[in-house]
Amino acid sequence: NDLRTINSNIDLLRTELELADSELRRIVVACPRILSCRVENKLNSFYPLLRCEKSETNLPKIRKLLTFCPTLLGCSIENNLRPKVEALVECFGEKKSLEMIFSNPPLLCYSLEKRIRPRLERLREDGIALERLNGLVAK
Repeated sequence: NDLRTINSNIDLLRTELELADSELRRIVVACPRILSCRVENKLNSFYPLLRCEKSETNLPKIRKLLTFCPTLLGCSIENNLRPKVEALVECFGEKKSLEMIFSNPPLLCYSLEKRIRPRLERLREDGIALERLNGLVAK
């Protein structure tokens, strides 16, 4: 990739997410390959994934999610992130799942098969109320 692509991606991240230099640095250091991919497509795919409109209201949520867990930008939406979101929605419903994701961004970084599903199953078996699961799945 050439320097134009890298500069374009930096400008896009800075303007689309309204990032401060320190936030941009954090994202690039954690996920350097973001500079060479199609950043616009990647950013735009987060809105439908998280079932929200691209708006001023949702921008801070997306910015928080991606600055707290920049490696999410390097994850496959279809093979990694969507299955996690779907599993949470199936268990908690859409509204509660999205609240959980936005209040606890690392939730999308955890392994679906090794961490999220086993903990959900264990907690269900133990009869723990779904409302209490957010903190328990994330710990």
